[in-house]
This record gives sequence, C-alpha cells and structure tokens, in this order.
Amino acid sequence: MSVRNQSEMKDSNIRQIIRTVLQQGPVSRSELCRLTGLTPPAVSGLTKILLEDGILTELGPVNGKREGAGRPPSLLKVAGKSHAAIGVEIGVSRLRMGTVNLLGKLLDTEVVEISSKTTVDDVIHRSVAFYRRQEAKLAAQGTRIVGIGVAVTGLVDTDSGISRFAPNLGWRNVNVKDLLVQQLGSPVIVDNNVRLMALGEEWFGRARNSGSIILVQVGYGVGCGIVLPKLGLLQGSFNGAGEFGHCTILPGGPMCSCGKRGCLEALISERAIVGTYLQRSLSAPNSALPVPPENLTVNIIVRLAADGDEVAQSVLREAAAFLGIGLANLVNIIQPTQIVFSGNAFALSPTTRGWIEESTYAHCFDQPKFKFSNATFRNYQGVVGSATAILEKELL
Repeated sequence: MSVRNQSEMKDSNIRQIIRTVLQQGPVSRSELCRLTGLTPPAVSGLTKILLEDGILTELGPVNGKREGAGRPPSLLKVAGKSHAAIGVEIGVSRLRMGTVNLLGKLLDTEVVEISSKTTVDDVIHRSVAFYRRQEAKLAAQGTRIVGIGVAVTGLVDTDSGISRFAPNLGWRNVNVKDLLVQQLGSPVIVDNNVRLMALGEEWFGRARNSGSIILVQVGYGVGCGIVLPKLGLLQGSFNGAGEFGHCTILPGGPMCSCGKRGCLEALISERAIVGTYLQRSLSAPNSALPVPPENLTVNIIVRLAADGDEVAQSVLREAAAFLGIGLANLVNIIQPTQIVFSGNAFALSPTTRGWIEESTYAHCFDQPKFKFSNATFRNYQGVVGSATAILEKELL
C-alpha cells in the first residue's frame, strides 16, 4: 500500500498518524501508540509506509531519553517537502496565489490586481497558470501538488464549489470548482475566505492546537470563521456559518448593504468607520482632513487616533464598543480558547485593540479565559487557509 494512491490516503489510521505527528511531533513510535490508540505493529507498519513516501522523516535516536530499558527512541516528524497545495484568495481588489507545504510554510506567491471588471475567465486562467508553473517547478524538487483551494468573499456553496454571490466581483452562481477541475483535473475546494482563514490559523498559525478559535476579519466587510474541537471548521447546515457582520448590534441603526439596519458591518466596516469620521470631522471645530476624502482609509484614521486626534479616537472607541458586544455574544455561545484578528488596522493596531478587548470583557457573561491574537499570515491568510483545506482533505 502506498500513500501516493489517493484512495489509500482515506485510510483513517494513516491520516491519524500524519495529524498526530504534525500536531505533536517530533514523537517516537511508542508515543504514537499512546496518542493514537493504535497497536505497536500498526504504528510500525504505517510509519514505514509514510517514511518510504517521504511524508515522515526520522530524526534518529535522542540522547538522554529512554523508553524503558531499551535504546533511546528514534523520533518522527513531518517532512515538508513531500507534498504541497495551491491556495488562491479572490479578494476585493487582489487575486493572491501561493504554494503551501505540509508544514504550513508559504513557498512561492503571486499577486494580481483585480476589480469588478475582472472576468471569471481571467481569474480561472491566472489560477491555472500559477498551478501549472508551480507543479512543474516542485516536481523537479520531488514535491507533489495535491490540489487547489480557493477562498472567495461572499456566499459560497462549499459542497458544489459554487460562488453564489461575490458582490465585490459581481459574481452570481459561478461554479468555480467545475471550471478549475475541467482544466486541471485535480482536487478542488472552494469556500468562504474568512472560514478558510480560520482553518489555516488553527492548523499552522499561532492558534495551532488551541482547541476552539474564532477568527474575525474586519475590512470592507466583516466575517468570522469558527473551528471547534472534534468538529473542525464550522460550515453550518447551509454553508452560511460565519456571517458575523450581519448580526444585529444596534437595532434601528445605519442601513447595511444587506438591506437591514444595525448590522455589525454597517457599524465597523471600512466604509462605516470612514463615513462616520468624515461626518464628525466636518462638524468639529478646527478639524482638517489629512488627505482628500476619497483617499481616507481606516488605517489613516487609526494613525490619527494614535497621534491624539479626538474625533478619530471617538469614532474608533465607538466602533470598538460595537465589535466587543458582538464578540462577547460569540464568546458566551462558543467559549473559544482564542480570538484571532485579521484585516485592517482597526482590528490589528495596539491603539484600538485595548478598546476592543475592554468592550468584549465587559459584555461576557463569565470570567473570560480566552486570549486575543493577530492572524499569523497577514495578507496571505486566505491563501494559506485555502491550501490548508486541500491538504486536510487529501492528507490529514
């Protein structure tokens, strides 16, 4: 039996060993028996296969460490070179592509500017071209690409791989999966970008082995991805889990793009914060915009707040209070061990983080036991997450 055969990779024991070594390694064979519940003969046979296929590598005996009266144990770890996956994130203004190996290391990347005028065919063409280039390059190094994952904003039917609605691209009911399978013939996964960000963070980021995490993305939109113990990535019964931005926080509040009022996205998104700042600064005495209104961004507003701009501070404090209320609701329901932030400076800056944490703690029912962190892979969070989805499906 060889793990090169995709049908054999479905063997749950092989997957269990790879996952365990990846998460707990380096480990000895006897530790694998204890951690997996498999028998010594089973572990010995399966690790032999994985070593032959290059998925595992042996570090050799560890001096000073013995198991019983025998020789020092030989430790096993996952080798990053054997397999990799392609990750693609179709964002608001950029198409990001990258290759991720079995250790979660981001190898080559490519970024292309896109807009609502970018066609589906163009996105597919660029993704396929990147895949082919990486496939040829890595084959020469002995690395096999196992498939491609695609992270798309908006509503995604994960089962069919259809982008139901991506407003930034003007896409409706685009079967991204079929278009890629037709050209590549490789495994393809298509999912919401923020959900995939959470998956990559849980497998390979700072939240690795955390148990349960909530990743919150704040930018042009607001969303979250949730990973739970034993259940994995939360998809929802209809593939819509994670629409955090459309939770009602302020009944009767500002109109949201979804047509309802008071959604979190209508209160803390890029457009919402910039709009509120412009409105208040125009009526504030001795207030002058640092840039033309059309060039104002949340990142600039955060810098102004750090420099003592009172209007910027009031706007961001208010947004932080709203986000904290939303996060506290999630904490009360899910009890995560970690909340991870991704997106613009409002979510990531030390200037605003304290206000967000203060509001979250104030609205939690119980004494919070979770911790906050920033996403590990920054601009490539969606790329790593989408590649992780393929690695998980095919190998882990």
